[in-house]
Amino acid sequence: MVRTLIVDDEPLARRHLSVLLEELGASIAGTAGTAAEAFRLVDRTPVDAAFLDVRLPEIDGLALGDRLRRSGVAVVFVTGFPEYALPAFDLGAADYLLKPVSRDRLARALSRVLGGDAVRERGGVDRLCLRDGEGRAVLPVRALLYARRDGGITTIVLDQDAMRLRTTLERLERALAPHGFFRSHRAYLVNLRRVRRIVPWSRDAQSLLLDDPKETLVPLAKSRVQELRSQLIWP
Repeated sequence: MVRTLIVDDEPLARRHLSVLLEELGASIAGTAGTAAEAFRLVDRTPVDAAFLDVRLPEIDGLALGDRLRRSGVAVVFVTGFPEYALPAFDLGAADYLLKPVSRDRLARALSRVLGGDAVRERGGVDRLCLRDGEGRAVLPVRALLYARRDGGITTIVLDQDAMRLRTTLERLERALAPHGFFRSHRAYLVNLRRVRRIVPWSRDAQSLLLDDPKETLVPLAKSRVQELRSQLIWP
């Protein structure tokens, strides 16, 4: 579990980020409103990653981030100012997020902190363990196409099979978001590595065409299009 430090002079911003990080499985080593408070926390508490605002009282976030990075702490900036992105990456930031940050975007940043590749998050093992009858099925994450919620039942769909799970789609999303899964619709969670095309479904709706032999179409809600753009390389 990655131990995180949150530094922001706005208490509501610290609280919001704390909730999202805990939902994604990170632990909160501490929160601070100034660089001085952050240094005191780091001196007495082990920290793996720091999530920093750029504009802070006394010492700005860039200077704080540089000092933390030099001490071995991964640094992610979470700010409302896009103009500082280049200097942030110049000093070695793992990521640069603009407020208001979504859980999906934060999951991607957390994945970069953990190594930039989902298979490295759990010691190099890219397997999902699911209860199956009296035992548990261990499945390669790459084999998962999507999960859907219908009538109170969550189903995970593979290339040649499907499994019903005793879990919510929200809980599954928290586990799989760092592995490239995206909530394309309130009832669907899709493996972005299996998406081949974005295609029109109707005049006002789109779908994601998957790369399985059946060429499955998964709905893409209009409200999720902008978030999808942030997840893909979109020139």
